[in-house]
Amino acid sequence: GFDTRYFSKEIGEMITRVLAGNGFWVFRNKDNRPSPTPVNSLLTYVLDCAGSLNVTASHNPADQNGVKPNNEKGHLDSDDDLEAFLNFVEKLYSDGKGSGKILIAPSGENVKEIDFSEFYLKDFIDPMIKDGFIDLAHICSAMDKGWGFVIDGIGGTGGVMMEEILNHLFDDSWRKSVHIINKEYDPKMRGIPKPDPTIP
Repeated sequence: GFDTRYFSKEIGEMITRVLAGNGFWVFRNKDNRPSPTPVNSLLTYVLDCAGSLNVTASHNPADQNGVKPNNEKGHLDSDDDLEAFLNFVEKLYSDGKGSGKILIAPSGENVKEIDFSEFYLKDFIDPMIKDGFIDLAHICSAMDKGWGFVIDGIGGTGGVMMEEILNHLFDDSWRKSVHIINKEYDPKMRGIPKPDPTIP
């Protein structure tokens, strides 16, 4: 998976082709679209993957980027997991001899495109409703009473995903009460210097 920053998609494609070239099957989002980190983490577990890599710097400023690895349970890797992962990656090129020969598959080889949102809604959101963690009646009551809600997507993956979740839960009725701002993808993250909601 990857976010909406500059070159996230291209880095994601490069990683996909290297993994595919070294014998892995890789899942990627339908139409090669960006996807939020929690979606990628969940799918690692749901799809029984060996692990996952998400190209993102998360809440860091827009001019930074990085790669978040998850283990087979979809958890962010521990330092021990990262060490094992890096040792494994070193062995991918030239049997670990360091000559720099890296196998790269043609675009699309060993890649299966799936709709990440569909899995997220079916395997996470719907069970949350069924188990009572999301109370739709409570939310509908607030909307009927005229409550208003604003979600700021800050140009990342969250705004588009929230729209898909709200459509899934409420069809079009949410639009009178919930407003998603900055939903369109923006690699500059709307110019916000530090898009981290925590207090420094």
